[in-house]
Amino acid sequence: MGDGLSVQAEYGLGDWIHEPLEDLDPDQIVFWDGLKDHVFKLCRCTACGTWYWPLTLCRNHGGVPEPGQMEWAPSSGRGTIFARVIVHQVTDPQFAGEVPYGLIVVELEEGPLFVCRMITKGDPYDARIGDEVEVVYCDSDQAGHTLPLFAPVREWN
Repeated sequence: MGDGLSVQAEYGLGDWIHEPLEDLDPDQIVFWDGLKDHVFKLCRCTACGTWYWPLTLCRNHGGVPEPGQMEWAPSSGRGTIFARVIVHQVTDPQFAGEVPYGLIVVELEEGPLFVCRMITKGDPYDARIGDEVEVVYCDSDQAGHTLPLFAPVREWN
């Protein structure tokens, strides 16, 4: 859902969305490439089907599992708010026009926890633990990347 310019305008996001992503972990490039195609990928064990974020080895098998057991696979991009923090203090001038805003931990439908920026058209305090959220893809042609932001499901339906 979403594209960079409309998401930026609709949610009043600053130009930070166009900052280049630096020092990406090579093991996570598949994730970032998937976002460009608006696919939220997670790592999945091919032996037992357990999902992980970030890429890791499956802990459900005795001994050291084979790295080849793990694959990147499309996920739902949906979950619930597991925890949230509302940011009020400006530590970077790029975010001055956006406070207060929410940082959330999403418990994805597949199981892993994912830390991200929450975007909402309303008061960030209205977002509660347990609320359903889904990924909103924020494309930056300028930077050549897509950022995964999460918004309450009720705002898209």
